[in-house]
Amino acid sequence: MKFKTRLTRGQSVKRLWLCCLVPPAIVDEQSCTDVIAAEGDDVTLECHVTGSPAPTVLWYRKSVLVGNGERLRVDNVSRYEADHYQCVADNGVGQAARCQTRLTVQCKITSQSRHFLTLALTD
Repeated sequence: MKFKTRLTRGQSVKRLWLCCLVPPAIVDEQSCTDVIAAEGDDVTLECHVTGSPAPTVLWYRKSVLVGNGERLRVDNVSRYEADHYQCVADNGVGQAARCQTRLTVQCKITSQSRHFLTLALTD
């Protein structure tokens, strides 16, 4: 933020920048929504965040780091990637913000079949 002041004769100009620390927060209704995809699709998981300073966003699957940034792209998704993914946003102010997304992958039963089997995860 920038503040302006009025000056009278004899005063010098000083600029003041105010930096506010804001804990991370996850925003937007598209953040951390469950995704259903067919095997072989390209998938993007989203986690939109705010905070000051800007939070670092990390993605985890089964407690293993799998990516960073507000979007996690999974190209040519396979049945083995069906799982819960956790987005963690942290900027060192307050507690980290977290949300979870479930990726469900519909798999072809056979290479000649047009039917899909959905791998569902249980909580």
